Order: sequence, then structure tokens, then C-alpha cells
Amino acid sequence: MAGQQISVKQGVMMMAMYILGTTFLVSSGIEAGQDIWIAYLISLGLSLVLVCMYARMMSHMPGKDFFTIMETLLGRPLTVIFLIIMSVYLFQHLSYVLRHFSEYINVAGLPGTPLVASLISMGLLCALGVIYGIEVLGKWSEWFLLFVAAFIILAALLLTREMHIDYLRPILQNGFAPIAKGVWALISFPFGQLVAFLFILPPARTKREPYRIFILGLLIGGALIFVSSMSNVLVLGVKGVARLFYPTYSTLAIIRIGTFIQRLEIAATTIFMITVFVKAAVLLLGLIRSLARILKLKSYTFIVIPVMLLAINYGFNAYRGNLEHYTGIAVFVPYFTTFYQIIIPFLIFMLLEWSAARRRRGKVRDVRE
Repeated sequence: MAGQQISVKQGVMMMAMYILGTTFLVSSGIEAGQDIWIAYLISLGLSLVLVCMYARMMSHMPGKDFFTIMETLLGRPLTVIFLIIMSVYLFQHLSYVLRHFSEYINVAGLPGTPLVASLISMGLLCALGVIYGIEVLGKWSEWFLLFVAAFIILAALLLTREMHIDYLRPILQNGFAPIAKGVWALISFPFGQLVAFLFILPPARTKREPYRIFILGLLIGGALIFVSSMSNVLVLGVKGVARLFYPTYSTLAIIRIGTFIQRLEIAATTIFMITVFVKAAVLLLGLIRSLARILKLKSYTFIVIPVMLLAINYGFNAYRGNLEHYTGIAVFVPYFTTFYQIIIPFLIFMLLEWSAARRRRGKVRDVRE
């Protein structure tokens, strides 16, 4: 897997698929109520600042990956501490994604299916994708995002006669507080989760390349999620979306055009599986690369299966049921993820800038002398 490269286009497509991931079937940011569209616009603007920070962290040394940049500018001890902290986040997030997929299959796809069966199936598939490397994941995303985007847009068009603009009125009825909650929810899930790409993207060839990948990936993925979520709200209403685990599934079940086009929720399951595969594979790849750097492993292929089995075991045992799973995520995730997606990366960003500035001053001083 070492030395593999992906194009900017593949990186953008992979990032968009990652954003869709577990977000496609839910409507993150529904805390904003009928002002959810405002929350989306604000969160996208703030997330652009966030991903520019991520891109800046990767652009200090073109031709070097993020791990090498960290060790060069900050030293190995501080780099190891940072990687240990972020490995906890990547592991937790990977387990959550696998559990989310398993819960969906158990509730909507194949009722009565043991959770562990779908956990193992998706887990081993993701492990295989990671073993083949990021080039395979990039090519997979490049092809399949076209079908995913086409389906989301087509479904929105077919639902237009079921949409009611009154579900978005009145604007700002409850003030700005619900919008702020929706913005926070959207940044933590899914936009801030792009921090995982710091650990998987290969070395940038130019300083502009990370910015193009992060910004375009965020905008494309954010636009597709916006279309999907707004379709749910305009068809089901805020209260209808808020009381459902998978509002997109219920929204697509409404589509009926004669006897030719119907039961599109089955296609939604396929879309969900494709995007979850990419998201889980990205998280697994970031996790094992971090662990390999911590442990100074030259090859990390042999730890892929053991790490995935640990994630499957944790995902299976962390929650006693579907309700506890989603309640815990809704209450805990915004606080938990803010620490890993914003606070820790910001501290590292400031340290990298300070160290890079010191190196530049040192070089200027040496030239003058």
C-alpha cells in the first residue's frame, strides 16, 4: 500500500462519498427545525474554514505525507501523542459506522438478521478494500459517485409533487438558538469528520492540491446531503423527519409513478451500502496508518484484520439496542467529536505554523550569515 497515489478528482469523489456515508439516510441538523436550510448554509461556510485549516496542515511540505510533516516540524514525541489521541477517535468512529450499518440492515433491510452477521460482512469487505489500497478506493469512488449523485437528484425531482414549501415556514420563528444547534450538529456530523483524510491522503504534489481536494469534496458532498435532507423535510415535515431513524428511506417509499417507478427505498439501501463501505474503509485506513506510525511498522497490511475485528467487537457490544445507540449518539457525539475535529487539530495547526515560521527564520538567518 505504500507509495500509492490518487488523482485530485479521485480524492474529491472519495471525500464526497465519505460525507454521504451514514448521513444519507438521516437528516443531520434537524435540530434547526424549519430553518434547517439556513443551518446548512452557515455550517458549510464554517466548514470551509475548517477544511482549509486541514489543507494548510498538509501543504507545508509538498511531496511529504502528513505524518512526515508532523515528525519534521514537531518531533516524534509530540507526533506520537497526537496520533494516539486521534486513533481513539478513528476507532470510535469506525465502530459507530459499522454499528449504524448493522442497525439499518436489522431494522429496514433484513429484519431479524443478527447484528453480528452484517457487522462481520461489512467489516471484512472494508478490510479487503484497505488491503488493496487507497488507489482502489479512489477509483471505486470516482465511478460510483456518479450513480449516487444521479440517484439523489432524480429522487428529488420525482418527489417535487409531494413537497410542501410551508414546511419551511415561518422563518426564524424560534430565533437563532435552534439554528445554532443545527449548525453544531452538522459540523460534527458529517462535515468535521473530514479530519480523517489527514491520515489517508498521499503526499501532495503541490501546495494547492490539498485545498482543491478538501474544498471541492466538501462542497460536492455537502450539496448532495443538502438535496437529500431538504427533500425529506419538504415531504415529511420537520416533525416527521425528527421522529424517524431513517427519514430518507420513508421519503423514497412515497415515490409512485404508475407501476414502472416505485419502491425506490430499495435503491436507497444500495446507495447506503456503497457510501458506508467507503466511509468505513477510509476510517480503517487512517487508523492503521496512524498505528503503524506509532509502532514504527514498515508494513501494516498484517494489522488490518485484527484492528477491524476489534472494531466489530466494540461496535457490537457498545450498545444494547437500536434506541440506546441513536440516543447515545445524539447526546454524546457533538461534544465528543468537537474535541477531535476542531480543538486538537487547531492546536496542532498552531504548533505547525509556529514551527514552520521558526524554520523559515532560521534559514533566512543562515543565508544572511
